[in-house]
Amino acid sequence: MRIGINFILVFLVFGIVNGCFGQQKTIARYFKDYTQLDVGSDYPTNETDPRAMAIPSRTYAGDTSGLKFRNQFVAFRQDDINGVTGSKWHFRFLHNEPTTLAEYNEFRNQLRDSLLREQLYERVKDDKEAAKMLVVSKPFLAEMERNTENNPKDFGYKDRTDNRYYFDLNWKYPLIPEKGWQAELLSNYYLPEAERFYGKREFDWRNIQYSYFIIDLSKDVKTGDTLKRSKRRFIIDYESPVIVNPFAWSHASKSVNDETSVLGQLYEELLSDQPLTGITGMQALAFCDWKAIQIEKELEKQGVYAWVRVTLPTVSDLERLKSEQQFQVPERDYTKQWRIGVKEYKAFVNAVKDSLRLVTEEKLSDSSDHCYYRYFWMDAATKGFEPGLTPGPENVLYTEHYETVKGQNVESRPFGALNELGQHSGVRVFTNLQAFIIPEQVNVIAGVSLDNQEDTESMKGITYEQAKAFYSWKYPIHKAKQGDDWQQFIFPTKEQFESVQSGETVIVPAHKLDFPSPTFQYVVHVNKLR
Repeated sequence: MRIGINFILVFLVFGIVNGCFGQQKTIARYFKDYTQLDVGSDYPTNETDPRAMAIPSRTYAGDTSGLKFRNQFVAFRQDDINGVTGSKWHFRFLHNEPTTLAEYNEFRNQLRDSLLREQLYERVKDDKEAAKMLVVSKPFLAEMERNTENNPKDFGYKDRTDNRYYFDLNWKYPLIPEKGWQAELLSNYYLPEAERFYGKREFDWRNIQYSYFIIDLSKDVKTGDTLKRSKRRFIIDYESPVIVNPFAWSHASKSVNDETSVLGQLYEELLSDQPLTGITGMQALAFCDWKAIQIEKELEKQGVYAWVRVTLPTVSDLERLKSEQQFQVPERDYTKQWRIGVKEYKAFVNAVKDSLRLVTEEKLSDSSDHCYYRYFWMDAATKGFEPGLTPGPENVLYTEHYETVKGQNVESRPFGALNELGQHSGVRVFTNLQAFIIPEQVNVIAGVSLDNQEDTESMKGITYEQAKAFYSWKYPIHKAKQGDDWQQFIFPTKEQFESVQSGETVIVPAHKLDFPSPTFQYVVHVNKLR
């Protein structure tokens, strides 16, 4: 009997040990593309590292929206991560690469789709159609109907509020907000027609925020120099905008569709595999909160039940990398792209004439003084405006320039909300995007007759303004799609245009650009709970 009991005990111990090592191997496999960090006894996430630079809030004086080191966000406003009571072991993994826009899009697209599904469920008139939008558990529903003592109501199609309380959204229900009845019901979540560039229908990210809570040991967050720590924990509800400001690239733009202007306009569209830029440190914290939930779910599917916390790295963590992030712009020969030949300019003029003919119903000659091409361009430089830090009314930060910045309503509250600690996301959004869409009208008839030039020649007698109109026709930036080469939408400066038209070669060498706002990596903390 004793031998049998001992055998069972040995077997159980072996199973437990083997299971523990098995889960640790699963953890190692899952984080194979991460750098494992020492756990350490101290993780001072709530103390300002003297090597880090505070990023003052753009909205509230005395507040900060992040700390940065080497133009990357580092840990701030986070509780201690030293461990969880009762946990068995603890791992820390540093994500090796900066968080990309594609990763951030997973986060905010999930929020967007959840919001749109909720709104469809509430707004659709057909109750039976609404029921399809939930994962309805029929056995549970039947049990609730039988249990009349605790639940006398009839759970039918019309009980939408009650049904939504008990049942989850059905993510297999087709969400097609671009057309049909869904587009009609969800139209207020997309940019108003007047604010659309060339009428392109896009989701209005000003409509959505991520709600979560933060645990903070700071009783009084002044930041910049120090973060005072209290003896008790604070659990603070928080809402963070998820809007990205890629136009931060464009604040240095000097001409229509120059390099930084195009980056601002197309970074979200074509460069989603690049590091995320154009958010605040508080927004990065919101992403970390969401990422922890996703990792926990993925580990659970692999049989690992753990408590996961995702934070920004410390300065010491980043020092391991010994490199700074910059955007790589490859070398490019723009000669062929920017040189305007007679044949293609003729095609452009004829296209303009054809479009005008449809309206005026009259034949237009090369010498016509009303052969105008109308197009639009994005005032990216103004849209990429960086506000200063002059305190204004109600402790809100403005500059003397705010009153003149197009589309910025300085009287309205900043985007986002203050939490109990007086912290703010530091995000401010423009209230009228139409103000940045600039109409242009250019007479496309050249100063030299097209009939007097050979098709193989470079076009003579056209001005720089006419050239920009031609480029907007040949390289329509509003039609850019995934897979397009972003550099093809860059316009030359006046000097570069004159050079290529005179037969010179224009090659822009490879170079690097600093990201206009900090990027970020994250650290995953894993504690086994059971």
